[in-house]
Amino acid sequence: MLILRELYGGPAKFGELDRALPGAATNLLTDRLRRLEQHGLVRRVGSESAPLYAATELSGQVRPALEMLGMWGATLGPVPGSETHPIETARSAAIGSAGDLEPGHRH
Repeated sequence: MLILRELYGGPAKFGELDRALPGAATNLLTDRLRRLEQHGLVRRVGSESAPLYAATELSGQVRPALEMLGMWGATLGPVPGSETHPIETARSAAIGSAGDLEPGHRH
């Protein structure tokens, strides 16, 4: 879900995804991208030497649910006793922004 959240903001390089998902090991990110691609949820765009990863139309079907989870999570604030992480990218902030989303609104 976190990878898709990042890709809803537009295609991204592997390094951009890696920086946006702190704590995810590089090999785990590689594996997850490969699996998402195999299932038709992510596709590679751009050149072979500098590929970008993009969300597909199929993965867009889950976007309303992720937006609702983001809005819900934004109302909770930090979990007591947990280490909080700042939102790393504008794409991450957009999915949790309640101000520009209304129930049933699709991007």
